[in-house]
Amino acid sequence: MKQNKSLFRRFLKAHFLFIFLPPTMLIFISAFFGVSDIHEKNVNTLNLFYVTVLLFGFMMVAFVILSWLFFLRLQKRLASLQEVMSFSAKNNSFPKPISVQADRMDELDQLGSSFNWMVQELEGSRKRAYEEELLRHRLIANLSHDLRTPLTILRELSPD
Repeated sequence: MKQNKSLFRRFLKAHFLFIFLPPTMLIFISAFFGVSDIHEKNVNTLNLFYVTVLLFGFMMVAFVILSWLFFLRLQKRLASLQEVMSFSAKNNSFPKPISVQADRMDELDQLGSSFNWMVQELEGSRKRAYEEELLRHRLIANLSHDLRTPLTILRELSPD
């Protein structure tokens, strides 16, 4: 089974971009601001401080929002998987296979794929058990018929 990217790795990559990209851009942009006199230098430094604080606040808000969205999506996917699994336990039936996105194939999709394989194996074993039960009943019926026929003939031939 092919695993493209880890779910947690994608989460970390997005957070890495929001943590390190803005300060890098700030440093890069501030390198091009020239200062001609002292008064302008103080104003520029103060503006740079405000921009830095604003950028840091943006990073914190973005980090919280990204984390919240990630864990909300993760919770929804886990809840749907749990719902399918618990439905079959409550109703004493085999669960329906769940949908799996083959293009993404992260850990949760691998779990769903394994669950679908398990459902197929259980259905196959149930079918084989049913066929073996039918075969057993036919065998017992044939054996009892084969035993009754000679016994019936012997009983009819025996003098009473």
